Amino acid sequence: MNLVRTAEYRQGEKMFFLNNKHKTTPERVVISSQAYLTVVSEVSAFSGIETGGIFLGTIENNIWYIIEAIDPGYEDITRESSYFKYDVKYVNHLANIRNKLYNRDLVLLGLWHRHPGSMDYFSGTDKETNKKFAGNSAGGSLSALINIDPAFRITMYHIAPDFSYTKISVNNTLTGNNHIPADFLKMKDTAVYLDIINRESYGNSGKTEQKLMQVFESEYAGYLSSQRDFEYEVRMNNGSIGIEMKRINNDTILPELISVVLSHSGINQIVVQFDNNPRKYLYEDNIIQKFLEQKQKFLSKPACGGQS
Repeated sequence: MNLVRTAEYRQGEKMFFLNNKHKTTPERVVISSQAYLTVVSEVSAFSGIETGGIFLGTIENNIWYIIEAIDPGYEDITRESSYFKYDVKYVNHLANIRNKLYNRDLVLLGLWHRHPGSMDYFSGTDKETNKKFAGNSAGGSLSALINIDPAFRITMYHIAPDFSYTKISVNNTLTGNNHIPADFLKMKDTAVYLDIINRESYGNSGKTEQKLMQVFESEYAGYLSSQRDFEYEVRMNNGSIGIEMKRINNDTILPELISVVLSHSGINQIVVQFDNNPRKYLYEDNIIQKFLEQKQKFLSKPACGGQS
């Protein structure tokens, strides 16, 4: 039987979270409608060659409920007539994504793969792969063989942590959501993640306000606190800082009123608007002073024309 190598995954790579703590052989295994469809569609897509994947689910009262089945990947993978290899990084990635969708945490329950012909027993390569799964879990793991001889069928085994094998009878391998408590299939409410998003958004808002204050303090220390030409008011409003400046020194050539708005651009930059002008300038140190100096030069220019 050297021809038959069948399923393996690479040495040293870890599969998902192996935290199944149930130490007894399953009384029954139940496969959800979605997990069953995933297996059937994957097998149908690779007619005549091996393929497989992993099972995610939950355990209650010694019944192992398979909620999700994950395909083996698409890039770092081998599918042949008598052998295939998982893309472990892909499987881990997708398993973690699927786990985030459910109210109840999913655990890695085991693996499945198709065998050629009527071979519903494990090859030496299979046994090594089964060891890696079962040996990392206090409750062992499931290993399902898929055969098409000629009809589709599943043979389910439980591999204990001591690597002993127990075949789960066909009568105790059930398919369909009607055999699964509704709570086990319940998805998370989007409010769970929206709350996280909103809290992060609030945190980012706090960081934005802090940055705006740092910019204002820089302007205050660099120009506002030492100038003698204006009195000013500062207001913080909707994520921006407004500075209203009124000229008090009539001996200087400067505008009577100046409006300055510091705000966040949305790309982690502070921008500045003067006198309600739609144009925004990227902030740079002492920008208020630089703006006023330009204004002063402009106002100091002699008017063009006149009588000869």
